[in-house]
Amino acid sequence: MVGKYKSSKGVQFTRHTHTDWVVVTVLNGKVEVSRHNGADIRVYLPGDTYLVEPGDTHTETSLEDTEVVVVNGRGVNNEKFIMRTINIDSADK
Repeated sequence: MVGKYKSSKGVQFTRHTHTDWVVVTVLNGKVEVSRHNGADIRVYLPGDTYLVEPGDTHTETSLEDTEVVVVNGRGVNNEKFIMRTINIDSADK
C-alpha cells in the first residue's frame, strides 16, 4: 500500500504497531517518532525517511503541519528492508 497523508500541527498517533514493514518519507513539516516507551525519540524533517519494523510499538506526533508518503508491505519473502543511499550522479549509465 502507498499513501500520501497530511496532518495538522499537534496531531498524535498514539502508541500503535503495524503487522508489516512501514516506510515513511517526510515531504513537508516535522514528525517526532517515539519508540521503546520514549527511550528513543527522533525528529524527522523534509527529505528524511524512517522505517518501522512489524510489531515495533511507537508514537508519531506532527510538530508542524506535515505531509508524508507511507509505503507498507511484507517485502519479498518477508525479508528485512535494507536502506541504501545510491549516488545517481556516479552510477554506471
